[in-house]
Parts: sequence; C-alpha cells; structure tokens
Amino acid sequence: MTEITLNKLKVFIWSNRFHAILVCFVLTLSIVLRLYQFVEPQYPERWRQLTWPDYSQEYVIANHIVTYGEFPMNGPGYLLGIEWVSPLYYYLVSGILLIHNDIIFLSLFNVFLQILSLLGVYALARILFGKGTGLIALTLFGLSNAIIWQSYIIWQPHVMQPFIILSYILLAL
Repeated sequence: MTEITLNKLKVFIWSNRFHAILVCFVLTLSIVLRLYQFVEPQYPERWRQLTWPDYSQEYVIANHIVTYGEFPMNGPGYLLGIEWVSPLYYYLVSGILLIHNDIIFLSLFNVFLQILSLLGVYALARILFGKGTGLIALTLFGLSNAIIWQSYIIWQPHVMQPFIILSYILLAL
C-alpha cells in the first residue's frame, strides 16, 4: 500500500517538474524575443519607431511633467483625432522617468511590464482552467508576433495590459 502512494508521489513530482521545465523554457524564450531589440545594432529601424509621433509623444509629455512639475488635466490628442485621454497614464510614465529619464529606459520598462503580462496570463489560465491550459496560454501569448511587437514600443494600451490582467486574476480568486 505504501509503495503505491510512494509511486504516485514520484509521478506527481516528476510531472510537475516536467511542467515547470516547459514553463521556464517558454518563458525564457519569450523574454529573449522581447529583449532582442536591445542587442541588434545592425537593425536601427526599430529604434526609429521611438520617434513616431504617437509613441514619442508619451515620452515628451511625461518628460515635461518630470522636468517642469506641471500636471495636465487631460492627455493630448493623437494622429487619428483629438480625444479625451486620462492623464493617469502620463503620471504613471512620469513616475517611471523619475528613476531614469531616457526613452530607451522607458522602452526597457515596457519590456518588464510585458514580461509581467506573460506571468499574469499564465497565472490566470492556470487558476481558471488548470496548468496544461496555462502552459498553452503562455506559449500562445508569449510567442505571438503581435504581442512581441507590443514590447518594442511604449504606448498606453501596452503599458496598461499587465494591470488589466492583474485585475482579472484578482476577480478569478
């Protein structure tokens, strides 16, 4: 009787170890794909994206808040039209710029937030549907080209993504 429970315990530990190795592999691959933009000097076109009006505008406004201490009552319009945008996002970005005021640092921080999104998607799928589904969700979300592209550019929807996922996790608990 004790041998059967011991064998079940060994199988349980081995299956969890294999799952943990797969999760670590997918997570490491996803992180490398997101950080690859910082080590590819032969491809400077990606850095030119930081100067596109919608993307560099985030940095300019947050830098203005940090430099001059002026807090806007609403955010600016975008290229597609003027809309009311909450200033909370710009306050968050200016808080990040208090650590180090550089657009590259802001992009690195965005990668960090995208990595938190990876962990959040895995945790949410694991809580709701089990560890197998969590691994599938992590793989699909972590290796998706569109999601990897989100980590290259700081933009309001991309920065807010981990906070939305966190709210879903808190709802699921």
